[in-house]
Amino acid sequence: MAIQGKCFGCGTLLQLPAEAAGRVAKCPKCGVSFKVPMVTGHQPAAAPAPPAPAAVGPAELSSTVSESQPVRECPLVTVENAVSDSAGFDMSDDDRFAGRRSAMRARAAGRTKTWRKVGLVGGCLLGVVVLAIAWTNWPRPRAKQNTVGAAKGNKAVAGKSTVGKKKKKEIEVAADEPESRQRHAASQENLTRLELADLIDRVDDGVVLITGLDSFGKPLTLGSGFIIDKSGLVATNFHVVSKATRIRVQFRDAIEVDVKGYRAYNPLRDLAILELAERPDKLEALVLAGDEDPRQGADVVAIGHPSGFKFTSTPGIVSGVHTTKELPEGVQAFLGAPADNVWIQTNAVISPGNSGGPLLNTYGQVIGINTWVARGTNLGFATHVKHLAAMQRDMFSEAMPLSVAAVPGTIEDNPLGKIDERVARLVNEYRRANEEFRVQMQKEPDESKQKAMFKDSNPVTAHAPKFLELAASDPGSEMAFQSLYLLCYVAKGAPAEVVIPFLKQAAEILARDQLQREQLADLVVVLAALPDESIRAFLKTVFERSPHRKVQGIAGYLLAESLLAESERQPALEAEALVLLERVVAEFGNVVLGDYSLAERAEPELFERKSLRPGQPAPEITGYDVDGREFKLSDYRGKVVLINFWADWSADCVQLYPYQRLLAEKHKDLPFVILGVCNDTRERLRTVVDWKQVTWRSWNDGRNGLITRKWNVHSLPTTYLIDHTGTIRFKNLKLDEMETAVIPLLKAAAVQ
Repeated sequence: MAIQGKCFGCGTLLQLPAEAAGRVAKCPKCGVSFKVPMVTGHQPAAAPAPPAPAAVGPAELSSTVSESQPVRECPLVTVENAVSDSAGFDMSDDDRFAGRRSAMRARAAGRTKTWRKVGLVGGCLLGVVVLAIAWTNWPRPRAKQNTVGAAKGNKAVAGKSTVGKKKKKEIEVAADEPESRQRHAASQENLTRLELADLIDRVDDGVVLITGLDSFGKPLTLGSGFIIDKSGLVATNFHVVSKATRIRVQFRDAIEVDVKGYRAYNPLRDLAILELAERPDKLEALVLAGDEDPRQGADVVAIGHPSGFKFTSTPGIVSGVHTTKELPEGVQAFLGAPADNVWIQTNAVISPGNSGGPLLNTYGQVIGINTWVARGTNLGFATHVKHLAAMQRDMFSEAMPLSVAAVPGTIEDNPLGKIDERVARLVNEYRRANEEFRVQMQKEPDESKQKAMFKDSNPVTAHAPKFLELAASDPGSEMAFQSLYLLCYVAKGAPAEVVIPFLKQAAEILARDQLQREQLADLVVVLAALPDESIRAFLKTVFERSPHRKVQGIAGYLLAESLLAESERQPALEAEALVLLERVVAEFGNVVLGDYSLAERAEPELFERKSLRPGQPAPEITGYDVDGREFKLSDYRGKVVLINFWADWSADCVQLYPYQRLLAEKHKDLPFVILGVCNDTRERLRTVVDWKQVTWRSWNDGRNGLITRKWNVHSLPTTYLIDHTGTIRFKNLKLDEMETAVIPLLKAAAVQ
């Protein structure tokens, strides 16, 4: 006996042996697993059943169920007394189940008719429900409104057709949605196009002028913004405010309000939301449009302060809508914005000062934030308002200080923080005096007289005593430190002989009252440049007594450098300087000054002073030439070697090319060779070699490469002359001295 069942996966009829009942089978066609039903009882014989549909063949039996393949009960279609020959079983004439099969078919047919009726009735009811829901939500066309002469309150003009009456749809707005989004949702059912004058009149109290100020109150940036919430939230571009220590907002009625801080900012999308320190009485929040893209060709209006012309409006159209990735590659690199950032391109005139202002549609809704202009074209670009709306939904719970988003390298990055008002006034007085002094210098055509003016009439002379007097008024205070700190930077560009008297006094006060300041690290860098014994005494005090490891390390390194510079006149100071450098490397080597650690700065100095003196064996140099072949200095032992550190970008090096070529040619048959350490790119080295400008072999070290740094080379060209034993004999010989020095070394090499 065999069992015939239908696969749940593909509907194929399958034939299975009787012993498969209760086991799991797998369809050979679609791979679906199912459970073969049990066959129980025997029915009286009945009329022969009609032949069963052709079956695919035996299913694959399995004793386990795959976890990834669901197993279902296979419906028993027929229980036959025979199987096909392909199943591999013997045939039989047992017909005892024919009557039972007929009864089962009759009952199955009755059930099928009943369920068909139930399904028909249920389907009709479901269709009615679906149609009712669709009718309720189907969008209705808005009645056309007369917009001629529409005023701020959307009143119709007398004598013209009025808006057709219709039932307003109730709009549900989530309680936690921003106010501007609520207004947008509530306004969609009653949109009225506005004439340009009416549109400007409607939004004029919501557009503001934004001025970014530095720590001293000097304007840094000028841009636009607009109110997005009556609680006092202002939207603008991040680049308008990112460099500011203070931000001032001005309304059209000339009322000015300071900014409390950021409620949200996104440097990549160039957006910021600011919170005002106080809320003016007259405050109009603009409505943000939805997330849809505006239609190409739609009318728009840009409002802002282009080139300083306050509260200027310019009409235009939407020229296009693009994502960042659809813009030209050069523009993408310039923007650095996310690939999905949407930009609204417009021909409305946008200039510097428009940045951060609103781009409005004719309903008075904000569709974008004016951000940048394509240079040389009449095309402006605004960030899609949906990016601002998304940022508004995720604001800080309270205003954050402006310093949290300061751009590196701006005034916000200075270690002084908020500048005392007395110090700020003094700095601004000096600035004005210095600006006027520069103008007077430019009017003087005689260069020698200009230099005399710079020394004799420098405004530092008049203002430095004021900084010192202010610091003395409250010794040890933050205000006093700011005054001394800024005096050092004000005096930085003036002639040393002019500022040394004032900076000596400043150093004495700092060493006495301000040693606990970590910001002294900045000042020791400025003061160390002055060639004066009192400054070295100040550096020594800071090195020995500062509680900050960074300040100690920098002061120690700069003191050693100052001693080495002075050792040119007082050789005895060199030993003291080298001991100090070794201590700096051992104790403060990982302290960073500029782009390098103190160890990276001090070790080449120690290497040069100890290993690159005349009479010392030349250290090994290993590197690659322009063809990528490795070679060493020791490969040329037995020859007189002129090592030349050079670069083709250096005019002094280029002037030496012909002299060195002649020198190499003159001694080509003698044990003499010129080797270079090239500080150019490989491509430029290849060019000068191919053009026979440089005929000597050079290590390709690149700009400020490893060999150059190790040998502590700070100027090009730098030369060393090494004898045939590998001993350094001369350094930086003059051109007329070089030939004279080479000849005796060649003679010594010849008699070896």
